[in-house]
Amino acid sequence: MLLRNVLGASGIVGVLAVIAGIAVLSGYTRNAGAALDDDEQIVAAVIRFQVADGRSVCVDRRTSGDPLVNWRAMHDAPQPSRAVAGWSLSQPMRSFNMLSARQLVGDQIGNRRIVLREPEAPPRLSLELQREYETAAQRLSLTVDRESVAIRDGWGGPSAVARWWPLNRVASSCSPLYELSDPVRDRGIGFLTVRSDHWGTTYALRKRAKEWNVVAQWTPWIY
Repeated sequence: MLLRNVLGASGIVGVLAVIAGIAVLSGYTRNAGAALDDDEQIVAAVIRFQVADGRSVCVDRRTSGDPLVNWRAMHDAPQPSRAVAGWSLSQPMRSFNMLSARQLVGDQIGNRRIVLREPEAPPRLSLELQREYETAAQRLSLTVDRESVAIRDGWGGPSAVARWWPLNRVASSCSPLYELSDPVRDRGIGFLTVRSDHWGTTYALRKRAKEWNVVAQWTPWIY
């Protein structure tokens, strides 16, 4: 009754509309028990892969961005830079580069220069698999009609928490925060990029028996 007195009927309707809009944009309104389509399966597979060793992660409720933008940039780089990049055995991404506010201030106005540790690349795959993933990445890097995916609760089990992105930026309990790109795919292979702190890597996935699984990853980078 108090809320109605303060806002009036139209004000209450406006507040409810805003809440409903946030729910739609955040992916909360999708039936959690509905079957996953291919794009959703790719995102869910990458989340499960990140928590397979029992560690917890926090992810934004929606995917965002081009998964192969860094792959294209590295291929446009001079030959010495291209030579160090390639497809490797896939591993969960673990970043230890989170910077505190004090470190950032010290780097900007003080003399304490921050040096980020280079991510370690896993063992390389065979030349045959390198060519296979390179060809697929080249083909799918031209995709322009990719779509954002709303991440539902439970995709990574209790170890993966998906929340609306502003909440992830202010919640002290949200660490490490993983940002997932939109997926791109054809009928049998797909790609998705994961970013955390100042690291990033792109995962390749294959569809076998109607299920998507992570099979390789591109050389990690610092951004």
